[in-house]
Amino acid sequence: MSNPDREFDADDPLALVPAVMDMPMDEASYRQMAETFVEEYMLLGFSDEKIIGLFHNPFYRATHEILKSKGESYVTELIKGVRNG
Repeated sequence: MSNPDREFDADDPLALVPAVMDMPMDEASYRQMAETFVEEYMLLGFSDEKIIGLFHNPFYRATHEILKSKGESYVTELIKGVRNG
């Protein structure tokens, strides 16, 4: 639970901090980022169907943007590639 009375600590390692990249990623970096998302979901025990569902859900902005920009076949192949090592 959050504590609204707690003082802000700029050095809190668990604080959520948004970051914006000031330059576009190259294709290899983009793919690595996408593979990392998939791997994390797999480590949490998510099925391939559940993972593809996260890519379709606009609430998960980063994965959804990958799906929108690269397409469903890209995401499906990405999941297969990560699953099969």
